[in-house]
Amino acid sequence: MMSRRFLFLVSPWVSVSLFLAAAAVPCVAAQPRSKAKATTSPEGTPDAEASKHPVSLQAFASSLSGAPGQTVLVAVRLSLKKGWHVNSNKPTGPGADLLIPTTISMAATAPASLQHVRYPAARSVKLTFSKTPLSVYMSDNWLLLRLKMKAGKPAKTIIPIRVSYQPCTDKVCLRPETLELRLPFRVTRKPTLGPKRHVGIFRLLSKQAKEP
Repeated sequence: MMSRRFLFLVSPWVSVSLFLAAAAVPCVAAQPRSKAKATTSPEGTPDAEASKHPVSLQAFASSLSGAPGQTVLVAVRLSLKKGWHVNSNKPTGPGADLLIPTTISMAATAPASLQHVRYPAARSVKLTFSKTPLSVYMSDNWLLLRLKMKAGKPAKTIIPIRVSYQPCTDKVCLRPETLELRLPFRVTRKPTLGPKRHVGIFRLLSKQAKEP
């Protein structure tokens, strides 16, 4: 059976994009940067960040402490520089099964399990290398994650959240990437989620979910 990567090269218009990408990749000198910080700062300051041109990620947690079995919400902002896009979580159009979707995942060893992800509404965009519109994310996008803390002793830990994607322009696609957001968290003995954080962000996302 041919591998996913090999199949990806079979599509004519995708081949052109990857050919151009091969030339473009060496020019991308930026290296992955990832940092995480526990904060009591004003609302809007991210709890974890990661970036690599042309994508930047920020994570905002509803709480940075809790006991095993408790649920934590995490809002992830995915931002792209002007002129760039990534495929949506569910690519559409001819050859959609060959496109790299944008996904959220967590390692089995993480101190929390990923219960649900609400991906943003995608844009239908016509690009020069495709005869039909593609389902993509551009500019700023918000993803809402629901995590459940696993069993564990009280301690400070890190919740790693992986975001996988492939950045492209209208002419060039770079290699698929995975960035990791490292969210600081304190596991407590008794059930408590501490003070509510980033209330405005979660209120906005809740409102958007109810809109038609």
